[in-house]
Amino acid sequence: MLWDELARWETEHFMEQQLLKHRFDARWARDIGFVFASAPGLPIAQWRYCCWAAVRQGASVAQQKYAQDPALIREAIFEELKKRLRYLVSAGPALERVMNFEIETRHFQA
Repeated sequence: MLWDELARWETEHFMEQQLLKHRFDARWARDIGFVFASAPGLPIAQWRYCCWAAVRQGASVAQQKYAQDPALIREAIFEELKKRLRYLVSAGPALERVMNFEIETRHFQA
């Protein structure tokens, strides 16, 4: 489906930017392909969140003296990406209800 391809491209591009910001290998963004199908229909904003959090975890690991190995950093990023995706997919309906409640509350307060 065209929308899925565009969403994957946008997600991969965003992750590349995040990786470059932390001076990691931009090619690691291709790892998105291994997990993208596991969360069909996930909004791009949530994909961006997962990518941002995963790269941030990689940066944290890279700051630790024992973790200068790029393979360890890449694995930490990928594991964090999977962890965040599992949370978003499993919390899907509940998370959607919370978001709708927040939107309704803001609208009511305005």
